[in-house]
Amino acid sequence: MLAKPHFIAVIVRRGNDVVGGLAAYELDKFERDRREIYRRKGVATGLIGALKSIAKERRVYVIYFDIIVPT
Repeated sequence: MLAKPHFIAVIVRRGNDVVGGLAAYELDKFERDRREIYRRKGVATGLIGALKSIAKERRVYVIYFDIIVPT
């Protein structure tokens, strides 16, 4: 999977530990000359779920996520 040009994998490391990651797919669109990226449900969903559990234990009210796409 990692060798496929349309697959994107990103991990976050703190020292030698992997502390986060995501998987995505780039999809060429047929109706226009553009591309879109779809994340594969699983890794990011699991990371968000884990953070939600931690937030609940700590009585955190809100979690914000930013997705920034440079133009």
